Amino acid sequence: MALKALSRIPHWEDAVRRRSPLDYLDRFVSRTAEAGVLHCRAEDEVLNGRTVRIEGRDRVHFGSCSYLGLELDPRMKQAVCDAADRFGTQFSSSRSYLSSPLYAAVEERLAEILGGPTLVTPSTTLGHLSAIPALVEREDAMLMDHQVHHSVQTAVQVARREGCHVELVRHGAFEELEARVTELAPRHRRVWVLADGVYSMFGDLAPVDALWALAERVPNLWLYIDDAHGMGWCGPRGCGSVLSRVPMTSRVIVATSLNKSFAAAGGCLVFGDEETRRRVFTVGGPMIFAGPVQPPMLGAALASAEIHLSDELPALQEDLRERIDACTLALQERGLPLVSSDRTPIHFVGVGLPRVARNLASRLLDEGWFVNVSHFPAVPMKQAGIRFTVTRHLGQEDFEGLADALARHYEPAFREEGQTSEAVWRTFGLSQPASRRRPGAPREVEEFDRIEALDRSEWDRMLGDRGTFTWNGLRLLERCFDDRDDPERDWRFRYYVVRDERGHPIAATFFSRASWKLDMLEDAAVSQEVESRRAGDPGFLVAPVFSMGSLLTEGDHLFLDPERLPPGSPAWEKALGALLTAARDRAEAESAEWLVLRDLEDDPILEAFLDVQGFVRRSGPDRLDARVARSEAAQLAALGSAHRRFQRREVLPWNDAYEIEAVDGRSPAAADLPWTRIADLYRQVKASSLELNTFALPDSFFERALDYPEWELLLIRERGQREAPPVGVIAAFRAPGRYCPVVIGMDQAYVRSRGLYRQALRATFTRARQLGAQRLQLGLGATLQKRRFGARAIATNVYLQAEDHYALDVLAQIKAELGVGTG
Repeated sequence: MALKALSRIPHWEDAVRRRSPLDYLDRFVSRTAEAGVLHCRAEDEVLNGRTVRIEGRDRVHFGSCSYLGLELDPRMKQAVCDAADRFGTQFSSSRSYLSSPLYAAVEERLAEILGGPTLVTPSTTLGHLSAIPALVEREDAMLMDHQVHHSVQTAVQVARREGCHVELVRHGAFEELEARVTELAPRHRRVWVLADGVYSMFGDLAPVDALWALAERVPNLWLYIDDAHGMGWCGPRGCGSVLSRVPMTSRVIVATSLNKSFAAAGGCLVFGDEETRRRVFTVGGPMIFAGPVQPPMLGAALASAEIHLSDELPALQEDLRERIDACTLALQERGLPLVSSDRTPIHFVGVGLPRVARNLASRLLDEGWFVNVSHFPAVPMKQAGIRFTVTRHLGQEDFEGLADALARHYEPAFREEGQTSEAVWRTFGLSQPASRRRPGAPREVEEFDRIEALDRSEWDRMLGDRGTFTWNGLRLLERCFDDRDDPERDWRFRYYVVRDERGHPIAATFFSRASWKLDMLEDAAVSQEVESRRAGDPGFLVAPVFSMGSLLTEGDHLFLDPERLPPGSPAWEKALGALLTAARDRAEAESAEWLVLRDLEDDPILEAFLDVQGFVRRSGPDRLDARVARSEAAQLAALGSAHRRFQRREVLPWNDAYEIEAVDGRSPAAADLPWTRIADLYRQVKASSLELNTFALPDSFFERALDYPEWELLLIRERGQREAPPVGVIAAFRAPGRYCPVVIGMDQAYVRSRGLYRQALRATFTRARQLGAQRLQLGLGATLQKRRFGARAIATNVYLQAEDHYALDVLAQIKAELGVGTG
């Protein structure tokens, strides 16, 4: 699958090198288009509303948002013709200069429907871009529902440039929203809550009754709601899912679409007062610079408005509701995972991984059912599914037929992609019907929760030469991080081995479940901002993560036998897929927010495979390795001229300032080490740097490390002060041919004034040379300093799969505020 996937990605080698998020998105979405279920083209000579011709075959059309089916109403079509006859095909003028004749009549009728002054905009998206920046000021705060439509989020990014405060709130977390409103309201002119009336992917309804009740208690709370998918098919006169439950006041602004149930074109904003409408019309950017809705479609809007204001509309709405209920019942009777049970025309059957959703959508298309495959970035990576809509063009036979096809192909799509559907119900928070429960599939992977359950020599042959995660090195980590009462020091390890038919290990790795600061991989400026917010909320962006390796190991944690598993071969895919399935199951069992594969070097075959598996790649921190020369003079001679000058200027002057003592568990000095001072030195370093922001190690780590023969401490003292407390300490791991400094502690006064950090780096080279090590593994971080000593920076990648993207989107908001990574 990996090699085939590569062949389908144009210019994949360039894409790997560029590391651009847009390149990744391009490849990801293109894969869906190449499956034939995206970027489709209708080939009909005449449309009938029920079917659409794609690639020479008629398919039942479950992808239309014209819920009431008015787009084929003879009155609508005649209105278009009449408007074109009277006013032409276009009226080419900005509305800031001159509006075409039909605008006034359309906006007057829309005001009757919606209950307030209206402004027709070229599209709903441009309506948001007109209203939000025009109305939100520097002294305001905006709270966005995490799943609010992307067009709203885009407009918010424009408004935030003026300095207003912006936060994301988890979708459906009303108590969290209420708490944020309560905190922000006293400090801001206005607090805006931005949400959708009907969410466009899952079809669930916003809690507008609760939002309005909150607004009544908080006088400076304003509601801005996008009801594009709610207007027309529900509410008196088709006023929508919001205005049928919330009064139209000056503190409520609703944006809607004339391009869905209303069956015309453009968008519409409705306000509680004329002054607000005037301001948006006057200073809203797209109202000045964007083109207008053209006369034929204004004619359609006027005809649609007349239908909505007539006695005919309630019967049309009731007819659609009956069809919605029939479709929902057909899905429920077949035990399919319907994500929302709200009574809306949008239905979403949860699938999980994007590749399974592609497979299922392709199967449905082959049988004659056109649906929408929905996956990242429209929904979180692990919440892909089949989205489809109900219109009045569809009937009972169509609902039963689609439900049957979904039920028939659901499990085969999972099997064909090497997956099971068991996790879908947990992923979407649904209760699994008894009819859908299956016995667990036989596990091809050996799984253990303690390293002592594995054969020591076998583990070390596979992974023992790559870092500190030897069999014995992992025993130390298990011992140090086993505090079940302290989430920061409760690491839960899982070890995985895949064997061939002869019992030979062909793939192996280990994962750990630990509490992460989710900004760990971000720029230090981002972590500084996050830490300032944690001062008032210690749990902010902290969550359990199931990660390959551990927070205290670095290197290639993934063993794949190159002889038995040629990269990209079916055996390679099967073994790696089995490891990932086991890890994904464990991550879900541990309620981990993220599943992370880390420290993986550039590998286009692996990347293509992980793309298909639903992982998002991002650049990880550089890993630093150095070759150890036979002498310090030879080490210096191997450096480039700029680094040699740096050594002469910044390092050599302090060469005689310190002396180093190596202590392991067998050393007499180990019995009387100043453990309190050593822990304090480590905490000083931890407090001074937010690079790779993690929770602090337990104070006992250094002492426990010396219980294991591979570990030693390098104690750094001022020369001639042998009995004085150390000013620096390095916990290092010794292995044949390798030396790995892992944790450092330093007195920051000596770092600032007496070159201590550089001398600590020099000490690791000296100690490695004494031990006969040819390789020095210098870990992550401080790339520039380590390169000045001759270390080589090895680029690594992190592959991430999130339960939802809330934390990632919050981090993106913070980066936007700080101007980090935006350029």
